[in-house]
Amino acid sequence: MADGKVQRLPFRQVIIIGAGFGGIDMACALKRKLNFENFVIYDRNSDIGGTWYDNNYPGCAIDIPGLIYQLSYAPEPNFPRVFPTRLEMLAYLKGTVAKYDLYRHVQLNMSWTTASWLEDEQRWSVELKNTQTGETFIQECKVLVGAIGHQVDPKDFFVKNKEEFQGHIIPACKYSEALNLKDKNVVVLGNGSTAVQVVPNILKDVKKCVQIQRDAQWILHRPNPPVPQGVRNFLTQFPVFFRLVQQLIFALIECFYPILGRRLAGIANGHLKKFEVPEKYHPLLTPSYTPGCKRLVFAVDYLQCLKDPKIELVQDEIAALRSSSVVTKSGNEYPADIIILCHGFKGDTFYYPLKGRGGITPSKHWDAAGGPSCYKGCAMSGFPNFFSIRGPNVSSGLVAASSKIMKAESMLKSNRQQSVIWFIEATTTLILNAAAPLILDKAALVEVKSSAELAYVNRVQAACKKGFWGRDCHTYYLTESGWNHTVYPWSEYLPAFSKLCRGELINC
Repeated sequence: MADGKVQRLPFRQVIIIGAGFGGIDMACALKRKLNFENFVIYDRNSDIGGTWYDNNYPGCAIDIPGLIYQLSYAPEPNFPRVFPTRLEMLAYLKGTVAKYDLYRHVQLNMSWTTASWLEDEQRWSVELKNTQTGETFIQECKVLVGAIGHQVDPKDFFVKNKEEFQGHIIPACKYSEALNLKDKNVVVLGNGSTAVQVVPNILKDVKKCVQIQRDAQWILHRPNPPVPQGVRNFLTQFPVFFRLVQQLIFALIECFYPILGRRLAGIANGHLKKFEVPEKYHPLLTPSYTPGCKRLVFAVDYLQCLKDPKIELVQDEIAALRSSSVVTKSGNEYPADIIILCHGFKGDTFYYPLKGRGGITPSKHWDAAGGPSCYKGCAMSGFPNFFSIRGPNVSSGLVAASSKIMKAESMLKSNRQQSVIWFIEATTTLILNAAAPLILDKAALVEVKSSAELAYVNRVQAACKKGFWGRDCHTYYLTESGWNHTVYPWSEYLPAFSKLCRGELINC
């Protein structure tokens, strides 16, 4: 047990918060490009992996081809299927950490509680808490990198009479393999990318599964074929062809919406017939909004499973709980031993527990700007020497910024934007370009100019308003005021984003 005493840790030049893809890529960049070792990575979990550690629910897998969901300097052509499972992605990350000798830099079970800028020392004072013992630590650093991700913590589940429920309520991202579903009545809340993976993978065990959705989503069938061993061997032996296949996949994904956008509704409806989805569910799987307004949902075996008599799909909302059932707003009652929450994450804002120059917090900074925002997703005026990975507006919406068909050359320039890993690598490249003088003790401070940040943020929001996102639907991309804090709205992602303009920074 902690005795309440704060312990001081030795100074580190760089502190990285988060041991998922972002933190690992930042650490690899420090070692690969600067041959730098004076850094530490903290993560609140008991192992590395970030989202691929957390999300161990049944059927968890990526929905981007594995050949492009990987770091450019750690190629992996040996995924057995086109879309790898969560365990395969976790093994890939662990292999990368071992390859670059990062384990000795990682401190697990350490949660970031706050960080304050020390103006006189021109350092960050970072407070950390051991998640197992409760011990509190203070450590100072010159450069602080927040790689905590976006959409990490599940939404709260507020419902009447929650305390009366005698069963288990568990968010999908906190799923326990010890949970026994055998012959249980299970309620799944939600119909997004997580739910369509969970539902078909629990049906073999459950007595009954009731899936409750608030609104319809566009759900497209997406097969997951095996990759023949001969193909994997060939790509391993001839890396140039591996890179060519990657580029082809990038280009195909970039072309997806410009070519198929107007046909997506028809394709989705065709899938309902192809997989013999019961007619009673068709209205629940046919939204009124334009495909692309929300993130499209891709499913391997969800549509097929809707024929199973064990599953019941309803469009409703949970109004209250009883000891062994859920009651919906429409007045229907469904038996429930277990409730699995797939209703999303706390994604309407970004959480950085910072106190910058003069004690300013990110929320105050964003109030002045109009909403969550950063210069190129990674830097804020008033927070010197702090950088974020996967900050505001660095996610792909899989939709062009306008309804016009993009030019082929534009598509090819931007072909990496659909894999979040390329966003991460572009961000770490930008951070390293800006922060290298700090890290190598050739400068004391780097900060984006307020005017440069504001100009960039205004350009982003103006471009987002021209897109489909949130135009005729409710989406987590937008705040209630219509501020888009999620999507990067342009195609020329890497050329525009990675470029560092020294005139937009303050160097001391």
